[in-house]
Amino acid sequence: MSTMRLKDRSKQIPGGFRFYQPETKFFPTPWSSFESCVSQIIAHRQGNAWLVERNGWSIDPAQVSAELDIFNTKLCVEMNWADFVTAGDPGNYTPPTYTDPTPPAAPPRQLAGKCCGAK
Repeated sequence: MSTMRLKDRSKQIPGGFRFYQPETKFFPTPWSSFESCVSQIIAHRQGNAWLVERNGWSIDPAQVSAELDIFNTKLCVEMNWADFVTAGDPGNYTPPTYTDPTPPAAPPRQLAGKCCGAK
């Protein structure tokens, strides 16, 4: 089986580029450009540094770009949107697999008090 990637990252797929971070239920803003999605994913992950460490998320733009490409390529293949994908390698990164069915752990107590007003 050959590797697939998006044919053109500057061309939206039907419904716009998508991404889902299951641990936090994060989605980028609908209809964002590829580059904007990458920036939003990185910003989201930087805002959850303890989850970055726990889950092995990348904040490297090249790796996040590959991860976003992989996510959208799989969607295009599943939906038979063959005009949006081509043979090739989206990057040299394989995103970590989400396996924890439990909700994310609460932030450490010292952070909860500062960001949420908890005592």
